[in-house]
Amino acid sequence: MAWFSFKGKRCDSQDVFCILEKLPLDIRSEKITQIIEMPTSEPIVYEPGGYKQQVITLTVGIKDISMEHIHNINNWLTGSGRLVFSNQPDRHYIAVCNNALSGTRMVEQMGRMPVQFTLMPFARENDDTFHTIELWTNAYGGKSGDTAGDEEHPKGTGPSRPTMKIYFSGLNNLHMTHHASHTDIDVDLTGLTDYIIFDCQNCKVYDKDNNVILNRVIGNIDNIITPGNDNGTFDFSREIPRVDCIFNRRWL
Repeated sequence: MAWFSFKGKRCDSQDVFCILEKLPLDIRSEKITQIIEMPTSEPIVYEPGGYKQQVITLTVGIKDISMEHIHNINNWLTGSGRLVFSNQPDRHYIAVCNNALSGTRMVEQMGRMPVQFTLMPFARENDDTFHTIELWTNAYGGKSGDTAGDEEHPKGTGPSRPTMKIYFSGLNNLHMTHHASHTDIDVDLTGLTDYIIFDCQNCKVYDKDNNVILNRVIGNIDNIITPGNDNGTFDFSREIPRVDCIFNRRWL
């Protein structure tokens, strides 16, 4: 039976039990496109970059129309969270749902009701596990994109936004060069121990206690987003003993 999960709860859970009639069709993020009308020539099509949010509607069936059950469903289908479908259990969408249901409405629709979600662009990998990645000992570089894939963790089709745990030993400063954006960054390691966490998704660097030590305001890291493929590469100024990575792969 097809199912969906929202905010960590599946639709067939006992307290919100409802039946998904069918899975949505192929979901693809649409590029943002602007058309500039020209008075004496053809319009100019301009793509500023980025992707649109999209709205999908699911139809579910509900057998229990008691007030308690409706209340549970209303509380569940409110706010934002991860949306997972049974045909792709290894991926999720960031989604917003603010459905308001009523028993009368569902009775009128013979126990069937639409559920509407607003999806942020990209399907995202569910794997939140750190994996040790290959280091190039001759250049002290590291792959941080999604160039390496296998059957369990296939490569994404969109830019990845990895989180890296960079270990260091006996260093007071770390200089990094990101190949794709030609961006240099210096991290002061004075007073820090063990490792730093480099969060490409939020453009922040944390110490091992999750204190922010670098961000857009106090560091040149705004361009470091690791676009994946062979461009997702860092060079380090010193030898790094180990780098662990959550790839955060994404699919269009």
